[in-house]
Amino acid sequence: MAIGQLWPPEQPSDTRVVLFVKLRAGLVSTPNWKSASAARSRAHDGPCAARIVQVPDIRRTKNGR
Repeated sequence: MAIGQLWPPEQPSDTRVVLFVKLRAGLVSTPNWKSASAARSRAHDGPCAARIVQVPDIRRTKNGR
């Protein structure tokens, strides 16, 4: 899941992208994983997320979104 966050918080003048990821069972986020994920995102999707955060779960609506 990705969000746009006004940045910097004190005097917002830009928007940064924050990416929340839920890894598959047994996988763990490491600095190498984050840099590899950022590089892959940049290569396939354009500008990279400014921040990547691992979360235990991502809430979904009843229709799966």
